[in-house]
Amino acid sequence: MQLLTDIWTNLIRRQPGDPDRARRADVEQREERDEEIETSFRNLYWTGLISLQEIAEERHERRSLAPDIIESLNTLLEIE
Repeated sequence: MQLLTDIWTNLIRRQPGDPDRARRADVEQREERDEEIETSFRNLYWTGLISLQEIAEERHERRSLAPDIIESLNTLLEIE
């Protein structure tokens, strides 16, 4: 079942002659998605890719997982 806000966004996007409104709706939708991802993954961190040959004594910095997820999703949307 779709939320009313999702249905409304789709209706706005399909209106002919107003591409600016559709772009604004897409931007708003991405911003909401990004906020949700940041909230959901705020306590998850990772170190990135680590070479097993250098793992012995090196300390690796923790990075938040959310920005990487958002970047990956944006890349996938650009491909489609």
